[in-house]
Amino acid sequence: MAASRNLGYTAAGLVAGIVFLVFLVGMRVPLLLSIATGTAAFLASILLFVPREKKGVAIAVHEVPPEAVARVLAEGKEKVKAIRSLGKKIGNRSLQSPIESICRRMEQIYENFERDPKDIKTAGQFLSYYTDTTVRIIERYIELSGHDVADRDIQSTLTKVESILGQIDRAFEKQLAKLLRDDALDLESEIRLLEKTLEAEGLAPGRRRDEPPPLPDQQGGSTWAR
Repeated sequence: MAASRNLGYTAAGLVAGIVFLVFLVGMRVPLLLSIATGTAAFLASILLFVPREKKGVAIAVHEVPPEAVARVLAEGKEKVKAIRSLGKKIGNRSLQSPIESICRRMEQIYENFERDPKDIKTAGQFLSYYTDTTVRIIERYIELSGHDVADRDIQSTLTKVESILGQIDRAFEKQLAKLLRDDALDLESEIRLLEKTLEAEGLAPGRRRDEPPPLPDQQGGSTWAR
């Protein structure tokens, strides 16, 4: 863009110079009038040769293509199904509770994606990482717990899984709360805009559109004109 503009100004200068010389030397027009004509030619050439800059603030595009939304929701459904299926293979009931809680929160997050697809950009990476991590942890737990080996380190690791799954569940809970807070802020903004619109139109509660503003009374208070 900068190079094109520089070339445009150069071309405009050449045109202005030629017009100036033609008027001054060729047509013997007075100097001041020739300068004025050359200046006018320069300005006209700028409009013709110099590309205009596109001013304005870039608007961030938050929309997610429908096909991308459908893909995320379909993959999410399969991931929830896989985690729930893995949970049923675990004989330890103390682990089934956090796994089921994780699945419910995942379903709520995906439901939020369906209502508000732009949240996919906000929480998509988080969800992908924690979902895949949860699957790996449960799969490894099932694999290790299936061996009848009285190894202290292995048993210690298996014991930690319950705590880790609880932490993952809380992470999903916090992410869901964040998305809902963002939705609440969006709703609050819409409510404020609506309130301002109603007030501007004279449609706010307790005020008729054709009703004049209150006038001060003699005691310094105010009363509604009737």
